[in-house]
Amino acid sequence: MSGRNAEALRILDSLENHTDSPAAAYSIGLAFAEQSEFARAEAVLARAVEAEPANSDFLYSLSLAALRANHPQRAQQVAEAALRIRPAHPELLFLIGRSIAAQKRFDDAIVALVQARKAAPNRADILRFLAETSAQAGFVGDAALLFDEYLKLNPGDEFARFQRGMAYASSGKKQEAAKDLEWYASRHPADPVGHFGLGFSLTTIDAQRAFEQLNKALQLRPDYVEAHAI
Repeated sequence: MSGRNAEALRILDSLENHTDSPAAAYSIGLAFAEQSEFARAEAVLARAVEAEPANSDFLYSLSLAALRANHPQRAQQVAEAALRIRPAHPELLFLIGRSIAAQKRFDDAIVALVQARKAAPNRADILRFLAETSAQAGFVGDAALLFDEYLKLNPGDEFARFQRGMAYASSGKKQEAAKDLEWYASRHPADPVGHFGLGFSLTTIDAQRAFEQLNKALQLRPDYVEAHAI
């Protein structure tokens, strides 16, 4: 921790129990969050919400702090309360989707994320998270299409191209997958994930090259369990 951050925390320590107004609690809670003290931010922001339960800004910030403090159920409940005040708000729907996904309830998360995307169709971050969550839910064909749409908005995201390739490979479209994964592996030769992905995509196309790529992944990361399993 830098000296500046340590000094900021010392000041916040002295203020934490002297929040004489909801606005003060809100400000101090945000300051704790800026210092990555998310559990403390959550506790202080809860005081602001207790005093003003209909303040959607307070509710949003509390929900975000709870999610970052690894309390996704509380994050979901608080964001849903804020959504009742501000219906169809894309940021709140996105936060609800992220909170549900953090609980590994990917199918339910997709429902909220689709609503968030409908409310803000040009938000690349929402589209990317929806693509990732769709893949985690097992909807790999949908995930590939969503990554494709995302990459039109953000073509410079190289890892998203890798993710699209993996989604194609998992959905059986190995030729399409190999194009993305060959590109990624050539761009990132020291990344074992790229070689694993390319090897996985080549298993039914070129067994010898698939073996070579999986072997490269294992050379770079000997404990790569997935590469051992193929």
